[in-house]
Amino acid sequence: LKAKLDTMLSREGRAEFAQSAFGFLPTRARLDLAGFEDDDIFAH
Repeated sequence: LKAKLDTMLSREGRAEFAQSAFGFLPTRARLDLAGFEDDDIFAH
């Protein structure tokens, strides 16, 4: 499954975006656990 996702992301030129987003997930989880779950920094 991951190999298929990697292939698709590479083909679409989005692998770098995905890697950055995946790298942020641990930080996002720590923010949620610290009480910031209602303050979505991605909300516009």
